[in-house]
Amino acid sequence: MMCRVLSLELILHILQNTGPAFRTEEKFIYAVRTYLCVSLLNNCTSHVAQVTGLSLQIFVVLMETFKDHLKHEVEVFVSNIFLRMLESENSTYDHKFRVLEVFHTICKDPKAQVELFMNYDCDLEAINLYSRIVHGLAKIAKVRTKDNVTIFNVLF
Repeated sequence: MMCRVLSLELILHILQNTGPAFRTEEKFIYAVRTYLCVSLLNNCTSHVAQVTGLSLQIFVVLMETFKDHLKHEVEVFVSNIFLRMLESENSTYDHKFRVLEVFHTICKDPKAQVELFMNYDCDLEAINLYSRIVHGLAKIAKVRTKDNVTIFNVLF
């Protein structure tokens, strides 16, 4: 497990410090799409909180730097992993909270919100991803805990 965590930390550091030439190189984009995204799909649902957290941080960096090349992958992550985690009664509080942090990071950037809407909801061949995110967050905002505080309110 320590090797997995170290590997994820190194990948995160590398992605955070890449230059524009690295981000546009076809071989690297292929590796990110083929290998990194598949690995992240598995690691995002890990029972180890540190692995999940690092995987989600890597996803955020990919959204910030490679979103032009990862349209299909972003759709898969959001619809099949993040929204299902939020909707599932079996997901832990930590998993839900970390997914909400990812959405919070994305929503802080108005340009990212517009791009999500334009690239998915306005594309007739794509799912209404932005709409699904908004509806998922609205469901979370309506859920009350025993302390009468929502997960959504704690995050924002």
